[in-house]
Amino acid sequence: MTLTKTDRSLRLDAVTKDRNGNTVPNVRLIWTSSDPFVVSVNALGDLEAWSNGNARITVSSGEVSTNVEVTVSGFGPDALDRAALVAMFNGTGGPGWTLATNWSSDAPLAEWHGVTTDAEGRVIELSLDRNGLTGAFPAELIRLERLRSLSLARNQLTGSIPPGIGRLASLELLEVSYNRLTGSMPPDIGRLVRLRILGARGNNFSHGPLPLAMANLGNLERLRLDRTFLCAPLDAVFQAWLGAIDDVEVDDCEDMERSVLIALYNAADGGNWTGRRNWLTAAPLNAWHGIATNDLGQVTGLVLKDNNLKGTLPSRLGDLRSLSVLDLSNNAGLSGPLPASLVGLGLTVLRLGGTNLCEPPDPAYQAWLATVGDIRVDSCPADVTPDRVALTTLYGETGGAYWKEAANWLSEAPLRDWHGVETDAEGRVTSIDLSYNNLKGRLPPELALMDRLETLRLYGNGLTGGIPPELARLDRLATMELSLNLLTGHVPPELGRMANLSVLDLSANGLTGSLPAGLGRLDRLTVLDLRLNRLHGPLPPELGNLRSLGRLELSSNEFTGPVPSEMGQLEDLSVLNLAVNGLTGPVPPELGRLRNLVALELGRNGLTGHVPPELGQLANLEELDLSTNALTGPVPPELGRLVNLEELNLSTNGLTGHVPPELGRLANLVTLRLASNRLSGLVPSELGALGKLKTLSLSHNAGLSGPLPRAFLGLDLASLLLAGTRLCAPRDVETQTWLQDIVERRVSNCGDAVAHVVSAYLTQAVQSLENPVPLVAGKPALLRVFVTNGGMADARRPPVRATFYRNNLPVYTAEIPGGDYSLPDRPEEGDLAASSNAHIPAYVVRPGLEMVIEIGPGSISDPASDTGRRLPSIGRMALEVAEVPPLDLTLVPFLWTWNPDWTLADYAAGLSPNDELFRMTRETLPVGDFHLSVREPVWTSVASEAKNTISMLVEVFVVRILDGAPGQYMAILPANERVGVAVIPGSIGVSALDGYTIAHELGHNMNLRHAPCGGPAGLDPDYPYVDGTTGAWGYDVLAGSLVSPQRHDLMSYCPPGWISDFHFVKALIYRRSLETPGPGARAASATNLLLWGEVNDLGDIFFHPAFTVDAPPVLPETGGPYRLTGEDETGNTLFALSFGTAEIADGNGSVFAFVLPVQADWLDRLQQIALYGPEGVRTLDRSGGPAAAIMLDRTTGAVRGILRDWPDQDGSPAFARRVPPDGDFEVLVSRGIPSSNPR
Repeated sequence: MTLTKTDRSLRLDAVTKDRNGNTVPNVRLIWTSSDPFVVSVNALGDLEAWSNGNARITVSSGEVSTNVEVTVSGFGPDALDRAALVAMFNGTGGPGWTLATNWSSDAPLAEWHGVTTDAEGRVIELSLDRNGLTGAFPAELIRLERLRSLSLARNQLTGSIPPGIGRLASLELLEVSYNRLTGSMPPDIGRLVRLRILGARGNNFSHGPLPLAMANLGNLERLRLDRTFLCAPLDAVFQAWLGAIDDVEVDDCEDMERSVLIALYNAADGGNWTGRRNWLTAAPLNAWHGIATNDLGQVTGLVLKDNNLKGTLPSRLGDLRSLSVLDLSNNAGLSGPLPASLVGLGLTVLRLGGTNLCEPPDPAYQAWLATVGDIRVDSCPADVTPDRVALTTLYGETGGAYWKEAANWLSEAPLRDWHGVETDAEGRVTSIDLSYNNLKGRLPPELALMDRLETLRLYGNGLTGGIPPELARLDRLATMELSLNLLTGHVPPELGRMANLSVLDLSANGLTGSLPAGLGRLDRLTVLDLRLNRLHGPLPPELGNLRSLGRLELSSNEFTGPVPSEMGQLEDLSVLNLAVNGLTGPVPPELGRLRNLVALELGRNGLTGHVPPELGQLANLEELDLSTNALTGPVPPELGRLVNLEELNLSTNGLTGHVPPELGRLANLVTLRLASNRLSGLVPSELGALGKLKTLSLSHNAGLSGPLPRAFLGLDLASLLLAGTRLCAPRDVETQTWLQDIVERRVSNCGDAVAHVVSAYLTQAVQSLENPVPLVAGKPALLRVFVTNGGMADARRPPVRATFYRNNLPVYTAEIPGGDYSLPDRPEEGDLAASSNAHIPAYVVRPGLEMVIEIGPGSISDPASDTGRRLPSIGRMALEVAEVPPLDLTLVPFLWTWNPDWTLADYAAGLSPNDELFRMTRETLPVGDFHLSVREPVWTSVASEAKNTISMLVEVFVVRILDGAPGQYMAILPANERVGVAVIPGSIGVSALDGYTIAHELGHNMNLRHAPCGGPAGLDPDYPYVDGTTGAWGYDVLAGSLVSPQRHDLMSYCPPGWISDFHFVKALIYRRSLETPGPGARAASATNLLLWGEVNDLGDIFFHPAFTVDAPPVLPETGGPYRLTGEDETGNTLFALSFGTAEIADGNGSVFAFVLPVQADWLDRLQQIALYGPEGVRTLDRSGGPAAAIMLDRTTGAVRGILRDWPDQDGSPAFARRVPPDGDFEVLVSRGIPSSNPR
C-alpha cells in the first residue's frame, strides 16, 4: 500500500470473523502504527502520511491481529521534522502557548515561532523558553536529527527526559531548567558528544547519581544541575571529567549524603558519641565510624549501636535514598517518634531496640514498617500525641536549640505553654507563630499531624527545601504565612484542597513552576501573596473563583499569557498587583467591576490593546500603573472620575490622542506620568487645578506642542519633564521664576534663540540653545555667538565683543573679529565656522557670572533698532555656574591569591589624573578638580573576572570604609575585560582599566542610569532621546572639535560615547546638591563591628562573617527593607536597625557594608546576628562555618587582604585555597560572630 504527499489520507476497514468464517459484529479494534511519524492511524483506522518511509499498520482484538505495510513517498526533506513538531504542539498544550505563530500551519518551518532551520529547511534550533508548554516532555523531538539547540526552560513540562535523547547526535545545547521533570537522567545522554551546554536545574528528578556515561561528553563547557536531587557520583573518571568543565553547578553525591550525616551528628549530640572516628572530617564517608557506602558514594548502611546517641532523629535521614540497614539499637538517649521521611526507603534492617524511639501514630507509617524484613521498634506511648510529635519534629528539623525564643519546648509542660503555641480547651494545637525566630532547615511533613491547626506563621526565618504537600491535610488551617524564607520547589497543587484557608502568603522565597489552578477552589481565601518568586506559566482563570479575595499579589515572577478576564469577578479585591511579569494580551475591561480596588499594578509586562474606559468606574482607586507595556489608543477621559487617585502611570506605551482635560479633576493626584507615548496637541489648562501634583512627566510625546498654560503657575512641582515634546515655557518673568523653583526640570523656552538674530552660549562638554546646560566652576569654556543674517542674504560676519561680569564688575572681555563669511538664516550649532568663538579662561567661570554680547555696527538688522546688536537688549545675561566638590578617585588593585596579576597593580601605580585613561571622566562628567590616588594592592580569594564584579564591589566597599577615606573608590580589572559595575548613587565601583568604562561607572556613582542603546538593564525612564543619543552638540576641548548629537550617550552600551545635556545636568544636580566632600579629619576609632554582604544578580543574599575592627562607626541609610538584629544567648536584643542596601546600576543586585558601634560588653555576649530581607533570612552565630579573614598592614593598619576561603583551624588543605606570601600582616579571622579579640 502506498501513500503520497498529494494522496496522504486513507481509511482502512477491518472485518472480524470467528474460526468458522462468520462475521463477528461490535468487536473493539485497536489500531497502531510502527512509526507514527511516517504514517499515523486513529481509533477508526484513518491513516495520515507525514513523511517518506515505511510503516506497519496493525489492527488487533485481544490476541488476534493482522497488519499491512505502507510506503510513503513524495514528501520534502522537512516532512519528518514537521511531523515531530506537530506532534509536540498537540502534546504540550499548543493552543494555550504564549506564542505559537504559524505552528501547525503550512508555512515554512523557519516561520514558526521559536524554530530555526538550515538551508534545506531542516530544524536546527528550537527555542520555546517561558512559552507555557504543559504535559509530558515531548519525546517526539528525538526525531529532529539535525537539532543543534533545544531550549525549553521555564515551562511546565512533566515526565522524564526520554531515553532516546542520545539520537540527537548534533545537539550542542540542551536547556530544560525550571520545569517539573522527574525520573533520572538517562544514560543515553552520554551519546551527545557535541554537547557544550546542559542545563536542567530547578526540576524534581529522583534522588540519585548522574549516569557514568555522561563522562563521555568531552566538549561540555557548562553543566547546571543544581536545585535538583541529582548528584555527581564518586567515580574517579567521572570526577576528573567534572573537574575539567569550566562552569559547573551540581552537588556531589557524597556531599549530599555528608550533609545528612552532619544533620544526624548535630541532632544526636555527636560530640559525645562513643565512636565518631572521622565524623565531620574530609575523609570518605565509608571511613566514618558506622557508615557503609556503595561505589557511587551513597550511604547504604548506618550502624551506630551502643554509641551514646541522644536526642531525636532528623527528618533529613530520609534523604539517604540508598539506605538499606539502619541500626541504632542500645542508645537509650534517643527518643521521640521516627521521622515521617523514612517512609519509602527500601530498608531491609531497622533495629531500634534499647532506645526510646517509637513508631508514630500514623496508619501510613505503620503500613510501611510492615514492609521492612528485620525490624525492632516499639509503638509510641499514649502520651506522645500527634501534636507533640509534630512540634518535637519541627524543633529538631529547624534548629530549635538556636531559636531566638524556645521557652518550654521539649518540656513536659502543656503545649499551650510552649513559646508561640496556642491550644484549644482540649489541649490540641490551634496556632503556631514562630515568625522571625531563626528557624533553619526544612519544614517537616509531620506538621500535618496537627489536624486542628488553624494558624501557621513561620515567616522571616531561614526555612529551606520544599513546601510539604502533606500540609494540605490540615483542613482547618485558615492562615499560612511562610514568606521571607528560602523555600524552593513548586507550590503544591494539594493546597487547593484546604477549604478553610483564608490567608496564603508564600512571598519572597525561591519557588518555581506554575501556579496550580486548584487554588481557585479556595473560596474563603482573602489574601494570596506570591510576590518575589520565580513562578512561571499562565495565570489560571480559576483565580476568578476566589470571590472572597481582598489582595492578590503576584508581581516579580515570570508569568506569561493573558490577564484572565475572570479576575473581574473578584468584587472584594482591594489590591491587584501583577507587575513585572511577562503577561500579554489586553487589559480586561472586566477589571472595571472591581469597585473596592485601591491599587491596580500591571506595569512592566507586554500588555496590548486599549486602556479600558471601564477603569474609570474604580471610584476607590489610589494607584493605577499600566506603564511599560504596549498599550495603544487614547487615554480614556473616564479616568478623570478616579477622584481618589494619587498616582497615574501610563508611560512607555503607544498611547495616542490628546491629554484628556478630565484629568484635571483628579484633586488628589501626586504623580502623573504619560511619558514615552504618541500623545499630541496642547496640554490642557485644567491640569493646573491639580493642587497636590508634584511630578508631571510628558517626555517623548513628539506631538505635544504649545506653551504651558498659565494655570500651571499655581502648581508646586518638584519635577517637570517635557523633553522630546514641542511644549515650551513662556519667557515672561513670572513663568521663568516659577521654573527656577522646580528642582528637576526639562523644558524649553518658547521662541528660543532660533527665532532671534543673535544667540550665544558657553559650552564645556555639551550645550543646547533649547535646553541650557549649567557650567562647572573653575573650568574653561568655549563661547559661541550665533549671528544670523536677519533676512539680509548678503550679510557678512560682524565683529563681536563679549564682556563678562561678576559682582557688577567686568572680569573679562573677549574681542572676536568679523570676517568675510556669509551669515546663515538660522543658528547652525553643528558648524564651528558658523559661530563667532572665543575661549574663556577657567578663572572667569565662577558663580554669579553675567555676560553681554555686542555686535559690530552696520552689518545686520534694522538700522533704526539696536535689538540685533546687543544680547540681551537691556541688562546682562545671567549664566548658571555651579561649584562642585573635587573628584577624589582611589584605584584599588586586587591580587587573586591563586594567580596574582602584579602587572595590573604596577601599571596602575604609574597613572596620573592627566592620563588619557581619564580623559572621558575629565571632559564629559561635571568634574572640576580631579585628584587620583592608587592604593596598595589588596589580596582577595575572588578572581578578578567579569563574573565576580559584585563580589569585588562589596570588598572595595569594605576597603573604603576601613580606610576611612572620602571620595570614590574603584576596584580595577584588566582593560580587556571591558566590564564594570557600580552603585547608584554612591562612592564605589569596579571597572576595567578602560577610559570609557571608568567614566561610565563614575556616571552611575553620580546618579545616572542607563541610556537606551546596546540593551542595558536599569534604563532611566525619563531619558529624553529614545535612541540613546546625546541629542545636543558636544564640545571636545582637547580635540577642539564638536561632537555630534547622534553620538550615543556615555551611559549607554554603545561606545564611543559622549555626555548628553540631560545626563550632564542630572549628574551636576547630584554632585552639587547631594554629594558632599568627606570630613577633613577621620572620626575617632574604637573597637566596633563590621557587617557586610551582597545580593547577587540571581536574587541570592550573602551575609559574610562579621569582624571586630578598630574603626569609627559608619552607618547605612535607615528605613530600608532589610532588618538586622543582634542577640545574646537568652534572646535579649543587643541591637536592631532597619537599613537599605546600595543599589547596583547594572541590573539586579545590591551590596552593603557598615561599621556598627558596639557597647563594651556586647562582643562577649553576642550569640547571633540575624539579617531579614526580601530574599530571606541569613544568620551569623558562634557555631562555626566557613572562615574568612581580613589582613591588615601591621604598621599602617591598612587593609591588605580580604579572604573568604581561610583554612579551617586544623589547617586542612582540603578546605583551603592558596593564601598570599608571608608578610607583616595582622590577620583577623571570623567564622560568623568574632570574639572580642579575634587575632
